[in-house]
Amino acid sequence: MQTFEPLLLHVGQAADIAARHFQTWSTGSGGATFAQSLGQSFDKVIPVLTDLAQAVAKIVSAFAPIGSQVVGVIGLLSDAITSSRYPYCRP
Repeated sequence: MQTFEPLLLHVGQAADIAARHFQTWSTGSGGATFAQSLGQSFDKVIPVLTDLAQAVAKIVSAFAPIGSQVVGVIGLLSDAITSSRYPYCRP
């Protein structure tokens, strides 16, 4: 367990940061717009979000030896999406 302690600490810290970002986004106008949009098309959106999360996990796993680069590319894609013209994608 001691071997994994630094990794678990890092993951925990990253989860805290992600939770704070999500809280900021979800309580702002972006979250409200997204919730309204999701409410209108919930049954179509949830399977897509589930598939997207599974795809990201598989991509990172498949490229484990170069995982940090893959995560970097996913981060760039995330940045591109959140800077898009769609208001529900912005914080």
